[in-house]
Amino acid sequence: MESIFNVFGSSKAKKIIPIVSFLLMLFSAQAQYFEWVHTFFGRDNNAGYADLGSNVRNSFIDSEGNCYILGSMASEATYEGEQLAPVSHSSLEGTLIAKIAPNGEMVWHKAITCPGQSYRLNTPVDMRPMGDSAFVCVVYLDLNGPIYYLDTLLEDVSDCLIPTDSLLSTCLTAFITFDLDGNVLEQHFLQTGYLDAQGQIMTVGMLHNNQFDNIIFNMVFPLKKLQIDNSGNIISLTNFATCIYYETDTGTVEATFENGLLSGFCILVDGHSRFKMHVNPHEKHALWTPVVIKFDPHFDSLLAWRHLFENERGYSRVWLYSFNIDEENSLYICAYFDPAVNSVVSFTVAGNPSIGDSVGYDAIDQEIVLLKYDSNLNCQFLKKMEWGERNRRTQKCLFSNVCFAEDSSFFATATILKDEHVDAYIDNLHFTDGGCSAAIIHFDKDGTALSYGKAHSHHDTFFQSSSYLDQSIVAKNNRVIAQVEYVGDIFANHDSASVDASRYNGDGLYQWDYDGNPISYTDFHTVNRGITCPGGVYLHDSILYVTGKLGGGGTFGDIVIPDNGLSRGLVAKYVDTNFMHPYVAPVGIADSPSQRQPLLYPNPARNEVFIDLGPDPIRQVSAINTLGQRQSLPFVANRIDLSSCRPGIYILEIKTPSATHKSKLVKMK
Repeated sequence: MESIFNVFGSSKAKKIIPIVSFLLMLFSAQAQYFEWVHTFFGRDNNAGYADLGSNVRNSFIDSEGNCYILGSMASEATYEGEQLAPVSHSSLEGTLIAKIAPNGEMVWHKAITCPGQSYRLNTPVDMRPMGDSAFVCVVYLDLNGPIYYLDTLLEDVSDCLIPTDSLLSTCLTAFITFDLDGNVLEQHFLQTGYLDAQGQIMTVGMLHNNQFDNIIFNMVFPLKKLQIDNSGNIISLTNFATCIYYETDTGTVEATFENGLLSGFCILVDGHSRFKMHVNPHEKHALWTPVVIKFDPHFDSLLAWRHLFENERGYSRVWLYSFNIDEENSLYICAYFDPAVNSVVSFTVAGNPSIGDSVGYDAIDQEIVLLKYDSNLNCQFLKKMEWGERNRRTQKCLFSNVCFAEDSSFFATATILKDEHVDAYIDNLHFTDGGCSAAIIHFDKDGTALSYGKAHSHHDTFFQSSSYLDQSIVAKNNRVIAQVEYVGDIFANHDSASVDASRYNGDGLYQWDYDGNPISYTDFHTVNRGITCPGGVYLHDSILYVTGKLGGGGTFGDIVIPDNGLSRGLVAKYVDTNFMHPYVAPVGIADSPSQRQPLLYPNPARNEVFIDLGPDPIRQVSAINTLGQRQSLPFVANRIDLSSCRPGIYILEIKTPSATHKSKLVKMK
């Protein structure tokens, strides 16, 4: 039998390889489809709000490809015809926790609702896996009356859940730990107390709501986002109020850290005052100040806490938009600044002495910055857009989330709004295009911006604007995948547009390579009704789960979801066998010999490979591995030496006087 190496070394290769390549491309094109799309919805009057009605707020995938979701559900909600809660509720939303198998079947679900006719707090907040066998859900609860809690209707929560006479108010934050079969392993209930000048907790009867959010009055533990570190410790990003009002015999009194009437915070766990945090009265903080807090897995110890910012000036509040955690337990935080009218935001960040004692910042309009804190909660860097000139109405950079690549570099999503003539930079990375675009920005592990890609339209293109839904992104195998939202049409690549230009609130799935070049765009053809909020994407082998909120109907490949006038929580399974392998940019075949695709043989190869480029001479050859690391390779004529390469998959980059060619190569032992 003729050996494969003799075949590749002969003229037969020129006939066989194009045929095999064509068949592989044909198979790949057919291996991209939506296998199923499921929604849940109920009696809904909140389709016009991003954070209300039925939606999926957070998800994760286990090692077997099951998808776990935390979401809001409208009253009388159903999933594929199955009732999700046995009692209806008049509150704006109920909480749904569920496990969905790879075939789309809901394996189990848990519901939390507040029966009755009056509005009561019941808000899903966040969910994270704890190792490979458990996960934590966080939910705001109002115990002022009966509650359907997981599998049981509790008429008297004092007897069944927690004694209410030990609480500051009937509202609290529940941390519930489940195993993967939906059994409750552990649960704790947290509240926030405010300390007076003597360090005593102010009672809820003393507090005056005034102009501030009900979250103060209710005294829940104001968690915004949750992460779990490698030791199972619980890390929470919270927003505490720094100015409250309370009633005395002589009238309403304003209590702040600066006037000494407010001295700190206290965290109550299961009705017991457990952790007190005293604040330096000389520090200046916004009305809502962001704090990062680290607990042990069972809330027995407060391991660390810190204000993220100091000397805050010129704005009314700072919101914690999202954060992620890497393998070294470093935190990547997106913080949102909302300046007061006609004011300039400023603050400093306590940092590592190696980069200086503080990092300063100023801005004149709403903006989201990206910060990295190490495991000891010291700031490592702050990333923001630098503007050549600034117009508060048209220049913004809003970071929204972070994900990590295989080589410890990371990607951040950002919505960038700028005038075309205005220069904008992050480090030495220059942003030139005007308008509103959704960008993915590639940073190395030290925070230096490397490259960026974007999705844009003739109108606005952006990552969803609700911090309530977790818009996770994925970076793997030279692919960055995210959902994007747009108004009008959207460009599927840099120079051609797709989708009806009259669209409003469109949604779709965008893919870039690590250099920011667009790979593909899959539109969901959402119906222009209500608010459609892109949520997360979660990758497991060749399966990508897509979640969020569907404001009306939509089309997902061959699957049509009709518009029934209600907002829906969305869970969809998208299959693409290409996700299993590193993305390689296609190389076009032109008539000119110098522009044709290089022919490599043998491939796979061991110590050497030959290349056929016709008469075009080779000037330089480089091998790029799956981590993006590049090395130069020696060559003589058309023979390339591979002895310095380890076994694996590479992209060979071959430069000639007229072109640069790229081709995939497998190096064997």
